[in-house]
Amino acid sequence: MRTVQGISSVIAYLDSVDFHVTEEDVQALLADMDVTSDNRASHFNLDHIDWWINQQQHLEL
Repeated sequence: MRTVQGISSVIAYLDSVDFHVTEEDVQALLADMDVTSDNRASHFNLDHIDWWINQQQHLEL
């Protein structure tokens, strides 16, 4: 399982895959539980985030 630690790391990952969000966006997603993380914003599962990005892109179509 690929993971990153902290919101700044997940934002950097999202930028690297051309899915740009702000820290406020990530905080809102966490509040809505749309993004899975362990320990609430501590460790993020990049495989799940990739799946979530794919779902978001399908919603936009």
